[in-house]
Amino acid sequence: MWAAHRSDVGHQVDSYIYWNSPDGFFATEPTGLPGLGPHGMYAYNHGNAFTRKPEESYFSPPYALGKNRARRIHWESKETDLLKIKFQLRGSETEEGLTDTVWIGPQGEDSYYVETGDPIRNLPKNTHWLQYKATLVSPYGCGSPKLEEVRIDF
Repeated sequence: MWAAHRSDVGHQVDSYIYWNSPDGFFATEPTGLPGLGPHGMYAYNHGNAFTRKPEESYFSPPYALGKNRARRIHWESKETDLLKIKFQLRGSETEEGLTDTVWIGPQGEDSYYVETGDPIRNLPKNTHWLQYKATLVSPYGCGSPKLEEVRIDF
């Protein structure tokens, strides 16, 4: 379904269903549904559809550390007073072991790295694989912080 926002006159504009078939979508024969644009189209609040929190998370691919030890986490971003980015890490001896490891911040499981350059704490001593989770916080759903780069110092 495609929700039209407005016409040249106002928000009273049809939204359309484009029907699918084995030959693809029929762009020439959509079914119009009377509406008032996309406003009020969704019955749930802004936020993550699963947790309902005003945030979305990006999970990095696993990184092989070898014999190196992760010491600090740095990132480049564009944030505001409301739009923030916070990080958690998880480490394991094997790449497969990451999926069974909890996400942690500097004070453990329910904490986050919130300042670029923070020292990395609490990873298991036998960490040979590392992964980070960047959580982008947007309280009102009308903007997003911008994450440009993440770097781990050894």
